[in-house]
Amino acid sequence: MAQSHWNSPSFPMPKQFSSLPPEVHHIVFSLLDKKSLAHCARVNKSWRATCTPHLWRAVDIRKCNGFENFANGATQLALVQNASSVRHLTACLHHWKYLSVLLPRDHGSVAPRCTYLCSLEVLCAAEIVHTPQLDSAEPQSKKDFMITDGIQALTRMNPNLTAIQVDSGITSHALLRLTKTAQNLRDLDIGARMSISHAKRLLESLPTTIRNVTITLPDCNSINESHMPGRQLLQHHDLETLRINGNFYGQEAYLLLPFLDTCCQTLTCVQCPQAQLFSNNDLSAALAKLGQYLADLTPDDLPGRIASTDDEIAVTILGHPHLKRIDITRCTYAATLTAAAILDTCKDDLEELSVAGCGRISSEDLQAILCSANKLERLVAISQKYTFGAGDPILGASDVVSSIWATTSLKHFECRIVEDLTKEGHSNRNNVSAAPATMTYQAMQRQVFLQLGTQSNLEQLILCRNSEGTSVPPRQRDFLNMTLDSGLGEMAGASRLQALGVEKVANIGILELSWMAQHWPRLQ
Repeated sequence: MAQSHWNSPSFPMPKQFSSLPPEVHHIVFSLLDKKSLAHCARVNKSWRATCTPHLWRAVDIRKCNGFENFANGATQLALVQNASSVRHLTACLHHWKYLSVLLPRDHGSVAPRCTYLCSLEVLCAAEIVHTPQLDSAEPQSKKDFMITDGIQALTRMNPNLTAIQVDSGITSHALLRLTKTAQNLRDLDIGARMSISHAKRLLESLPTTIRNVTITLPDCNSINESHMPGRQLLQHHDLETLRINGNFYGQEAYLLLPFLDTCCQTLTCVQCPQAQLFSNNDLSAALAKLGQYLADLTPDDLPGRIASTDDEIAVTILGHPHLKRIDITRCTYAATLTAAAILDTCKDDLEELSVAGCGRISSEDLQAILCSANKLERLVAISQKYTFGAGDPILGASDVVSSIWATTSLKHFECRIVEDLTKEGHSNRNNVSAAPATMTYQAMQRQVFLQLGTQSNLEQLILCRNSEGTSVPPRQRDFLNMTLDSGLGEMAGASRLQALGVEKVANIGILELSWMAQHWPRLQ
């Protein structure tokens, strides 16, 4: 074996850890947990000097036992001595008086102690600290003022502070002052509820360095225009993520339109109540300029929700050409116009389609979508629970074999496939057309299995599901037979299959189970 270069004369192997460069010491100690660091700090003075900054790098006193240890005099003295090593600080508001040692005692006499802070997380214990009323003009007590003033001072004297997370317990005015003093802020996460007007001021006064923002709106609509003087808006060209929790109460344009004008296409993620966000034409246009489009459509995005008409659903889909996931479950009036809108607008981007309970969508419509949506990965057309109304869509076997599906990336297929030959005992429901008389029953089943077998990524195949709260339904004659004689062997290509739902499918025997175990090894 060739000799390692570390053992060569040019690179002699160090005999002791202490002979390694200090940079290596810091790398090694940075990988240890605090308990191991504490043990290492007791070895000698050199190791103590190296380990101590790592011990104080992150200060977290959220837990009660940690607070008891932190509040004693020895720890407080140690905090004063090592305040310059603190990079990440997490504390509850009612512990703040014990963190005052991080601040100068007066302006000018004592140099700032904690000036290299990178992240600050301020939490509130609701059962201990009284939360001031939303948008009060001034803090309600001297204690509240001292806390917010202390946090602001800590923010002001740490120019390297890039991340702030505030749970609750701080007034909106204090939050506004806080963000103005953190001029290099990149990540801001505010769990404290703010009125819509103060949220607007906060967004517009964010520093230009901001990248990720999370704010929380109140439980009620509250706008006070008297607190909104005109100002020059800052540009936020580095912003990447914007998250807004809560309800806009119809004020989404008032809150976001001016702010979105200060952003550019680096904004790649907007997480807000989409039903309110993209229903506004001006906001939708502003987001489109930034490359943001509605990707997920749910019943909440429709004018009448699940009671929306076929026309209303179709118009909504046509207005959003970049949809990737469409869930119109239990929208019982969805029919041909809805299917046509899907084909006209988003067939090239569609990845998931849920139409359970949309029994007015015909077999031809479903087959047309499968033959056009080349990126479709998930199709759900069976309800989890029994539903009244139009029922679930059904795929007729004759439609399935009429043309080849465009997608080969299906992972989840959940739809009833019925044998629709024109013969006694078989009904043509859900506009299922009759198959040519020249094709035999077994030949059609074999062709259906051959179509399913082309889906090499298929993981879940649900051909029937029992409704919750009902007894096991009787087997129906119009379902496919999962037998080798019927062509089950044509599905050998779906080797990734993990789940198979065939509660009503008849004639599965020992031979079929053995074949499944051999060709579908992942089947659970």
